[in-house]
Amino acid sequence: MNRAKTYDENVHTIAELEELATAQLSPMTRGYYNGGAMELVTLKENKTAFDKYKFRPRVLVDVTHVDTSTTCLGAKSAFPLGIAPSACHGLAHPIAEIGTSRAAAKSGVHMILSCWSNTPSKDVIEEGKGSSIAYGQQVNVLSDEETNLNIIREPEETGYNALFLTVDTRWRGRRINEMKNKFELPEHLSFPSFPWMGEKNTAGSEEFPYGD
Repeated sequence: MNRAKTYDENVHTIAELEELATAQLSPMTRGYYNGGAMELVTLKENKTAFDKYKFRPRVLVDVTHVDTSTTCLGAKSAFPLGIAPSACHGLAHPIAEIGTSRAAAKSGVHMILSCWSNTPSKDVIEEGKGSSIAYGQQVNVLSDEETNLNIIREPEETGYNALFLTVDTRWRGRRINEMKNKFELPEHLSFPSFPWMGEKNTAGSEEFPYGD
């Protein structure tokens, strides 16, 4: 049978992966990962917009040698998709962004690290040494200039290919799931980009000092 190999007999789609993962998370973590602001209107619209992309069928052409790779940020990627920045991987797995980086390098796809990572940027890129992939650092512009520079310096010094600047987060939306579950970062996790933050701060709380 012409069926692709699967890593888990119960997971064949992204929806099934999400369902299985959700069942293994605590209510607080589940609410954080699966939530958005208010009634999730933007979250739903984003999913709908992505679903509009289609694969263009190629028929009656030579497919003896198929190459899905592309070049981005001056480096080769196995296919034209990558790992976008997302916060707090440590909530889902003990090795946090280290595991994500390891998977990116193994799969040959680029990775953008969130400034709300639970792992120092230098440790994340170390997992990709020897691979062809590129790494980027996502940055929120904060009101404290020295903090902004600190977020940038380490990626610059350790070989990151690019910075990705977030400009549409002047103020966080009201994330209902986090409010109901009283979301707090577990004591064993931290934000290396913001060492002055207490362990009990939420991931980008509404009071966080974003820049003017």
